[in-house]
Amino acid sequence: MPKQEKKSEKTKAVNELVRLITESIKPPELEYRFGAIAAGGRGKGLRSRLIAAGLKDWRFDICFPDIKLAVECEGGTWIQGRHVRGIGFENDSIKYNAAAELGFILLRYTTTMIKRDPTGVVGQIKRIYDQIHQTRVIHNEYSADTDCSVPSRGKG
Repeated sequence: MPKQEKKSEKTKAVNELVRLITESIKPPELEYRFGAIAAGGRGKGLRSRLIAAGLKDWRFDICFPDIKLAVECEGGTWIQGRHVRGIGFENDSIKYNAAAELGFILLRYTTTMIKRDPTGVVGQIKRIYDQIHQTRVIHNEYSADTDCSVPSRGKG
């Protein structure tokens, strides 16, 4: 099958995943530019800010930036596509490690995984989304109820 058809298979899988996620959780952001956001946002001087931060204008296929949960849909895994060949795999690893440094949890699925069991994929995304959300709620409740300030030592 030609590459263009494979790419459209990935696009179809991502679109179906987004539809199911929107029904099950909430609408995610698509093509979220986490590198640009981490470097101060889009606009004038982005390129130099990315270089200074050691980042690139990386994007996630699907993202919930409010809880730093991202989803990548890897296409071309059975035809030796970019994601599974040397330099592509290495560049993806650099991207994923940079995302982890920025606090993102990243879930990776192949197009085949999404096509074979979209409900299972969305179920896993929802469970992790709920876990992160619940952990943040508990943390915020704890922080609000606890005086974490350092007591003044005074003189003496």
